[in-house]
Amino acid sequence: MRIKTRGRIAASSLTLALIAVLGGCDLGDDSGGDGPSANAPAPTERDRAKGGDAKQPAPSRGPGQESESFDPIELAGTGSETVEFEIPDSSPAIVRFTHDDSGLFQATSYTPDGEYITFLTSSFFSYEGVRPLNFQEPPAGKFEINAEGEWTATIEPLSEVPEATAETKGGGDAVLKIADLNATTVNVRHSGSSNFQVSAWSEEHRKYLINEIGMFDSRVDIPEDALFLEIVADGSWRLDFDN
Repeated sequence: MRIKTRGRIAASSLTLALIAVLGGCDLGDDSGGDGPSANAPAPTERDRAKGGDAKQPAPSRGPGQESESFDPIELAGTGSETVEFEIPDSSPAIVRFTHDDSGLFQATSYTPDGEYITFLTSSFFSYEGVRPLNFQEPPAGKFEINAEGEWTATIEPLSEVPEATAETKGGGDAVLKIADLNATTVNVRHSGSSNFQVSAWSEEHRKYLINEIGMFDSRVDIPEDALFLEIVADGSWRLDFDN
């Protein structure tokens, strides 16, 4: 892989021992201080070797919240493997995948601790597409890649998401900014033969607008608070926005 950018004791003696132990403990309260959560994962052997507990990622934020800009995180490999990464401040982001082989390509996201988040993409052909990351909790920290050829994964900040225009054309998986369009409806056309999905992301949630198989040509409403569109497609698509 290439990465760019664990006999008896007298009652009086027992009492003294308990006082000594309790005297050295901070029992705290339920107000929620800066200490680690009771549900935080135990430190790994690697963390103990470094002399500290496992670093906990910041909670991911919705795509409408101010996010930290960062240099692209470039991952690459050949065949199947699991790769780790860290997005600064667990900011919402996008990931651009490419795969240059005609065989299987699948990508799945996990938390840094290995908790499953979501299935990102699957293709039996060469692939190039964009998928959202950290639009919802928990934050991602690993990709599981199943591939037969060379692949790349480039993680970028939301500032790199293209802005949709009144007439926007494309193909395959994509993420588009639509906040500044102030559109209320969009006519959507798709020429592919497989699953076709269009979702609108607001500051804190996602709404599915389209979930069909094959060709599609229809107008759909856009939520007033929509900021981004997420497209999952195997063919060409066109979006005609209307105010």
